[in-house]
Amino acid sequence: MLQSTRVKALLPKLSEEQMKTPLVQDALPYLDVTIPLNVGDSFPELNLYDADGLPHKISDFSGKKVLIELSEFGCAPCKLAGLEIEELCRMHPDDFVTLIVNQNGYEIWRKEVVASAVPNKFEFNDDNGSSGIFKRLGTGGYPTFVLISPEGIITDIWAGYVERSLLERI
Repeated sequence: MLQSTRVKALLPKLSEEQMKTPLVQDALPYLDVTIPLNVGDSFPELNLYDADGLPHKISDFSGKKVLIELSEFGCAPCKLAGLEIEELCRMHPDDFVTLIVNQNGYEIWRKEVVASAVPNKFEFNDDNGSSGIFKRLGTGGYPTFVLISPEGIITDIWAGYVERSLLERI
């Protein structure tokens, strides 16, 4: 605990450029420091886990537009959005991917996750918020969506789902 307090005390002394380094970004979730993500920011290299427990990062999808849906089990709008997400994936098979990120515990999620019907839709788990992405995006409701450019820059963040809204926004 003492070491964590000392490291937190150093954070305000770092430059904006230093704060964006992979080392600092990887350490922040462990320090329980929440630095919000906003439109125009580079999306951080956080580990998101697939059903086999393998980590993936946003950079795995560089060169493509990425839509992230932050969700949880039992979220009716999240389930409804899934149909429209699959439609978007079918419309843009080569330059677009969707990452559905669930924050429920990994073991619970792993039992429930279903393989996608389209090859550019991926299901990941954040294992009870371990990456800090849910905190950093200030998710106040589900689903929360994040649109990322092929260069890894956040271009839009919004919460909630209304039928056909994704097709209009993407």
